[in-house]
Amino acid sequence: MKIVEVVDKFNLLIKEFAEKKEEFCNSPGKDFSRKRKQDFEQIIRSILSLDGGSLTNEILRIHKYSGDAPSVSAFIQQRAKLSETAFPSLFKTINRTFDKDCRYEGYRMIAVDGSHIHVPNNPDDPDSYVRSRENEHFHDEFHLNAFWDILQGTFIDVILQKYRTQNEDQALIDMVERLELKDAIIVYDRGYEAYNNMAHLQEAGFKYVIRVKEIGSYGIADGLDIPNSGEFDLNINLSLTRKHDQNIKELVKERNKYKYIPNNSRFDYLAPSKRTEPAVFFNLDFRILCVKISEDDYEMIVTNLPEDKFPPGRVKEIYGMR
Repeated sequence: MKIVEVVDKFNLLIKEFAEKKEEFCNSPGKDFSRKRKQDFEQIIRSILSLDGGSLTNEILRIHKYSGDAPSVSAFIQQRAKLSETAFPSLFKTINRTFDKDCRYEGYRMIAVDGSHIHVPNNPDDPDSYVRSRENEHFHDEFHLNAFWDILQGTFIDVILQKYRTQNEDQALIDMVERLELKDAIIVYDRGYEAYNNMAHLQEAGFKYVIRVKEIGSYGIADGLDIPNSGEFDLNINLSLTRKHDQNIKELVKERNKYKYIPNNSRFDYLAPSKRTEPAVFFNLDFRILCVKISEDDYEMIVTNLPEDKFPPGRVKEIYGMR
């Protein structure tokens, strides 16, 4: 699709979205009912056009430095009429419209990652007003969590969290639970390494390719019986439990078959164990691979892709796409 066609389609979508403004106002029937310099469509376009300047300069730029440009106060008042569902709904509408359903071996390819972003300073918000290092000034910082369609080069979901309350694992789970795509491979790095995350992906019916920490780094690999050098590809059928009686202590000696999850470790599919109740297990099936990426470097990867269709070389290729 040519850029002119994309712009024309985008403009049409904005106009169609504006026709449903009643769904995205805080006070339907009242908000945007009077004629203003910035109606519903114009305020949406203005917000999408904002750059990094001050609000005064941005409004002047958007209105081509016209003497008739709305004031900052008027802009803020109009912006406050938009409900919190407006931009997420517009985001989904645009994504659906331009989606090409690009696939790799029948799967949508979704990368997950997070990044810190600076936002306008607000000293009154203790959850975002921080100083990450001793030699820097206090500033407001958010954490952006994103799902990225690797083959299309588009964001398909985002969650913003304040710096002090950020939780990448929860953001991953929330985005997985609301992911509308089917037959997807979720690809992510060591920051999201956790049995709980793997279980959520398994139960949601998604495949995953995860780079995990090397042996000796206190990660998943350290809890398994695997070779400590060279390339390998092992199938693991792991039964997780919170029970910790004498029988379980014997079972968990087979480290590739059983795993004890303490009550203080998050695992959403197992309730805290009680002494009088029998052991409850959750089954997690996956492969752990060690693949060579250079003469002296290796990567440890966990996946639930079938080995007949996705041998180590292809799993390595998938992670490389990220």
